[in-house]
Formats: sequence, structure tokens, C-alpha cells
Amino acid sequence: MGDAKGPLLGADYCALALRAYDGHGTRRDPKEAVRLLRRAGECGSVEAWGHLARISAKHPTGVTIGPARLEAALELWRGRALDHDAEAAYFLATCYASGVGVRKDRAEAARLFAAAAELGHAAAEYRLGVCYLNGFGVPKILTMAVQLFRRSADKGDPSAQCDLGSCYSNGIGVVLNPAEAARHFRRSADQGNATAQYNLGMAYIGGNGVPQDFTEAFRLYRLSAEQGDARAQYTTGLCYANGTGVVQDRTEAAQMFKRSAEQGNSGAQYSLARAYLDGKGVAQCPEKAVRYFRLSANSGHKTALVMLSTALRERARLGWAISRHGYLKTETGRHRVAAVLTCQRRLSGLEGYDALPIMPLELWLLVLNQLRLRDLDAHV
Repeated sequence: MGDAKGPLLGADYCALALRAYDGHGTRRDPKEAVRLLRRAGECGSVEAWGHLARISAKHPTGVTIGPARLEAALELWRGRALDHDAEAAYFLATCYASGVGVRKDRAEAARLFAAAAELGHAAAEYRLGVCYLNGFGVPKILTMAVQLFRRSADKGDPSAQCDLGSCYSNGIGVVLNPAEAARHFRRSADQGNATAQYNLGMAYIGGNGVPQDFTEAFRLYRLSAEQGDARAQYTTGLCYANGTGVVQDRTEAAQMFKRSAEQGNSGAQYSLARAYLDGKGVAQCPEKAVRYFRLSANSGHKTALVMLSTALRERARLGWAISRHGYLKTETGRHRVAAVLTCQRRLSGLEGYDALPIMPLELWLLVLNQLRLRDLDAHV
């Protein structure tokens, strides 16, 4: 675009940034959006700093936006909203919805979304639909949410298309219709929406509303995974691990599990721990297995808690000294028996677990420590 500075050039950068952030007509790229918005601000665009503040509220950007710049952007949008500028009303509404530069106010956000929606703003129609779906600042009316999603979807909004598909997939505000759900997911997925790509992949894997097709399911999972969707990364890893829709590749599976695990997906943490425990796709490392089993167990994954004991046993077998990790220890035989009985009671009720593991008493105590049962006297 050249290096000449001016308001028009700043506005051009701003428009390109919003396209990159929303993924409209291009692949969604928040990092590129931030870069372009910073350039827009440097070129004199007041609202670019407001957009940076909105994005920073959802994603760390490393950009410091001074209060004066943010207030200038808000004042600009307020003035334009009063002049029936749909875009300005929408941006201002998102600030009230997230508490960016103003006190969080869902009712005011819904009012501004409604004002923009009345002017035909597709994204505002979608966000107003989300308000009605969840009762944010307006009464919870599912049929109204669907109506707004449809209006926005017909204008091409990929988020609205995706959520409309979810409504049909789950019978929310409409009659359950898997085929209609898949149709809307496809419209959104074709525009690059990562959630829609994942949902459509799920439809293909189960044959819900579309013919069952594992290869197509994998393709869609992979597209979504490359955009950073943690569920898609985990599911792509499962496909590689099991050879579902793709040639089995344990190494690629472990890489996908790791990407998802780093985003906190408990299933991926568990699968990655199993990979480290068994040495499938990665070098065997019980120490890392323990780490990821623990992360998964702390997120509520029940089987991970059981497998944690196996990983601890393997770690001990390979020579790790249990005492150096400072886990809970008891001295008297009375307390030691109580510890084992407590673990047995807790573990025996876990889903999919029929037999208690045979372990040294010290490892039972390690598992007890994971359950955070410190007061052994209460169980004697």
C-alpha cells in the first residue's frame, strides 16, 4: 500500500485487519490483524486503537493501549452510533459486552447490538442472537435466537451459520434436523470457520446428516486443527493414532496430542501421557507420562487418575527415587492400612476400571496424595 501516512491509509489498514481477525473472505489470522491495526494506528486511525483493545480483551497481544487512545476511539464510535452508523454501534456494543474501556453492561450491549441489527448489520444480528440464546441482557428466547442466526447466516456470517447448524444439531429453538445442521456447518466451514469444520467432521465421522466418510472427517478435523482448535487437534491425533481416515502415524498423533494438551485439553493430555508411557510416537518417558497424567487428572479425567498409578510404578521401576519428590508419607502401620483402603474405595468406583492395580504400598500412598486426602485419621 505504500508508506504515505494519512487517515485514509489508516482506514485501509483497519479494514484489512478486521477481515484478517474475523476471517471474512480470508483465513483467520489474529496475529496479522494485530500487526495491521498497529500500522493503522501509526497512520492516524483513532479507531484502530479501540479495535486493538477489543482484541486484547480476548487474546494477549503484547500491545499497550493508553486510556486516552481508547477513550478517543469510544467517543468516535458513540458519535457515529448516534448518527445511525451500524458498524460503530456494533463495535461499541462489543466493548460493553466485554467491559473494554467501559463498565461491563450486557443490557447496554444488547441494546446497541439491536440498534445495529435493525440497520442490517450481520455480525450484530448474530451477537444479538447469542444474547437471546443465553439471556445476556435480554430474556432467554431460543426461537428469537434462531431467527437472528438465520438472518445473519443468510447474509453470509460464518459464525451465525455455525451456530445455526448447532441449533439444528441439538434441537435448540428448532426441530432436530441433522441434515440441515450439516448444511449450515458446511456453509460456515467453506468460509474457514474452525468450529464449523470440526462440527462437520463430527457429522461425517458419525454419519449424522451426511453419508459416513472417515476420510472427509479427517480432512475437516485437520483444517480446524491447523487453525488452533484444541478439540480438532485432539481428534486429529486420535485419527492418526487409530488410522481413521488416514494412514496410521503414531508420531504425528503424538504431535497433535501435544498441541492440544498445551491448550489444556484433558483428553489430549491423557493420550499424550499414554504415548510417553508406552513409547508410541515419542521416546518412552515415564516422568513426562506422570506429568501429563497429573494434568489430565486435575482437569477431571477419571481414567488419567488410574493410569497415573501405572506411570508412577513405571517411573519407580526405572530408578526414580520416590522419596525425593516429597509426596505424602505415613509412619505407623495403622495409618498405612487406612491409606490403602481409602485409595481402594476411591478408585474402585471409577468408570471403566474393574480391577485394582497391584502396586507397592508406597505407590498407593502416591495415588492417595493425588486425591488430596491428607487427613488419614478420619478413615481409620
